[in-house]
Amino acid sequence: MSVKLVRRPPLYRGDPRSKAERFLWTRCGDAADYVCCGKSLATLVDVLDSARVRPPFRTRLGGVTCPSFRGNNYVSLYWGDTEGNLISGLRPAELSRLRDELDRR
Repeated sequence: MSVKLVRRPPLYRGDPRSKAERFLWTRCGDAADYVCCGKSLATLVDVLDSARVRPPFRTRLGGVTCPSFRGNNYVSLYWGDTEGNLISGLRPAELSRLRDELDRR
C-alpha cells in the first residue's frame, strides 16, 4: 500500500476534509508498510512499541524522527482518510501522550 503525502493548507471550518472520517496511520521506516490503527492511540502505541520506536521524538511533516529512525527513514504518524491520505499531523497533546505511553514500556 502506498500513501502519497500532499502538502495542503490548514483545515478550516467549511473545508470538506474537516468532516471526513479520520484514522491514525503509521509507517516505521522505509522498509515497513503503512498500518491503519483505527482511531485508537493505544493501538498506535502497540504498533510503535513492536517496532521499538522510542522517544525522544523530533517532529516533521506527517511524522517524527527518533534515535532508531532518522532522516528519510523516519516514522510516519498522522491522521488520514480511509485510503491513508494525509489529513493532518498529530497534535502536540497527542504526541505528548504517545511519548508518555512509550516511556512506560
